[in-house]
Order: sequence, then structure tokens, then C-alpha cells
Amino acid sequence: MMTNRSVVLWRIGAVLVALGAVLAITLPSTPETPYRTANDEIAAWLATVADKPAPQAPQERPKTSALLSINEATVQQWEGLPGIGPSKAKAIVAHREAHGPFRTVRDLLAVRGIGEATLEKIAPLLTIP
Repeated sequence: MMTNRSVVLWRIGAVLVALGAVLAITLPSTPETPYRTANDEIAAWLATVADKPAPQAPQERPKTSALLSINEATVQQWEGLPGIGPSKAKAIVAHREAHGPFRTVRDLLAVRGIGEATLEKIAPLLTIP
């Protein structure tokens, strides 16, 4: 089965081969490779590109199977969640210490820096003890 990348490379190669055949370009030859044509160069380039692995998307932080207790989590544990950096983690812990335990996950919206988008990302990873 051809991947999307393979299909694209195949199509590019087909167009380049056709272009080389139409133009009938002969590249300078060397003793090792006399009379190299554009088609030879294109085929060699495609062989090198097709063997390279596809670039990987950036890895997200690993997801843990355990839910994070919002009233017991440390700053370091908060930082392990997507979209929560050091300053948001400290703000969450400071808010909890100043105002008492959270009653619902939505109570996190009262913390400066936590909005609907962030809450939507982290809510499935949280629990209330």
C-alpha cells in the first residue's frame, strides 16, 4: 500500500521524468557515468528521497493513565499536564492554598491564566477526591 508521501513522490518523479524526456537534456558525463541524462539524475534523486523516513510530528507530553487530584497535586504534577507551564501551575496551587480546595473542576476557571480552552484540554485528566 502506498502512503500519501509515496504517492506524492511518485507523481513528482513522473512529471520530472516526462519533462526530462521532452527536453532531452544530456548532462555532462564523467568517465564513471558517460551520457547521463536528466532521467538518470531524477531517478537517482528519487531513490535517495524515497529511502528517507518521513519527518515526525512533535511529540506531545506522555499521557498518564492515572487522573490528577486537583486538591492534592503539586506544582510539578500540574506542569505535566498539556498547556500548564510553571507559572500556571504555581497559580493553581497558590489559589488552592488561599481559597481552599476546589469543589468542581470548573472552579479552576477562577485561577488567573486558566480559560475555557485550557480547561477543556486538562479536564479529562483531573479528578476531585
